[in-house]
Amino acid sequence: MIGFLIGLCCGLIQFILLSRFTESLTKNRKIPILLAFLQIFVLIITLLVCALLIPKELIWVASGIVSFLIAGAVIKFIIVRKKDQS
Repeated sequence: MIGFLIGLCCGLIQFILLSRFTESLTKNRKIPILLAFLQIFVLIITLLVCALLIPKELIWVASGIVSFLIAGAVIKFIIVRKKDQS
């Protein structure tokens, strides 16, 4: 179950990086290509370290990452939608 917590932490980091990247794209700012590479790097490093150290927890790590990304996207969508309606 420790893998799920590791996955949630990685998902949080990825969600923050992805949110900043998409925000800069939609607001026509300078495209931060470093954020895109950093997001991929975080994912690869997390999965690689977990595969080497705790391979039995790898499915939990992946589940935690996906869970946080989906939940974060839904929550952010609801917040933005409420701001637009106000």
